[in-house]
Amino acid sequence: MATPKHTPRSILETFYAAERVYMSAPPSSRDFTPIAATVSPKFRLEQTPALPYAGTYIGPQGFQDWATRMADYFDIVDVQNPEIFERDGSDKVVVLATVLFRVRATGEELVFPFAQAVTVDLEEGVMTELRPFYWDVAAVNKALAAGK
Repeated sequence: MATPKHTPRSILETFYAAERVYMSAPPSSRDFTPIAATVSPKFRLEQTPALPYAGTYIGPQGFQDWATRMADYFDIVDVQNPEIFERDGSDKVVVLATVLFRVRATGEELVFPFAQAVTVDLEEGVMTELRPFYWDVAAVNKALAAGK
């Protein structure tokens, strides 16, 4: 078996870097192209139903729809110090990190533990599935309601 071209870490680091740039950009200058390059055409994102950006987002277009909604709420989304847990030969990884959100409307910062279950395609170098798990959904909702 040939060595894969990519690692889960390389895929996720590319994604996180693109996500930070996209989220910080004003709406008129957001470029989704770098993020789109990190996801499969069959990509699936599932967000908890307890958040205002809840839902299942399919493919790059679905992911862009989610990213636009997130960037309207937050001007910083920064997954910090990710620890990536993987098993040799598996395309599934778990990420434990700290996430920093800054509410665009108020400047309030939220920092808390964050986890993600991620499936990747090691040959293509893209994510195929992403499921984030938030430490404090109530705090996110409260901060977003304050910004309205």
